[in-house]
Amino acid sequence: MLRFAVAAVSFLAVAGPAIAAPSGWQAASDHHKVCDAAVPPNWTKGAYGLGMKAPQNHATLAMSSTEADLATAKQVFGGSFHVTQTLEDSAGRYWVAYDVAGRRKSTGWYVAVVSGPTLCAMQLTFDAGLPDADARAIVLSLHKR
Repeated sequence: MLRFAVAAVSFLAVAGPAIAAPSGWQAASDHHKVCDAAVPPNWTKGAYGLGMKAPQNHATLAMSSTEADLATAKQVFGGSFHVTQTLEDSAGRYWVAYDVAGRRKSTGWYVAVVSGPTLCAMQLTFDAGLPDADARAIVLSLHKR
């Protein structure tokens, strides 16, 4: 849990080509208000007002922003978590699946995007209660404001 909190606060970032959010979805921002992503309308603020969470805790989202590049994000995240699958590794986005400690039936995705010197990152942890299409829409909506 501590590794998650440190990685979420320090290295969650996103930038790059984002897709439009589905109609009615709300904006979620990192604590610096630099990076945004879209989440379904029924999501609420997470613990301590950080991140966002789905009803019945089917999913949690943590985002951050920092000045870094994708190579740094890959190195830091890969050194802290066990990456199980690379979903995208392009010039604009790094998106991987990782083992979620203590939540065997959950999926963990880390996504980082860059825009200029800004890295936006997110960790999305979810179970079968979040439709795959919604999880993908959240990831692909990540962008710098």
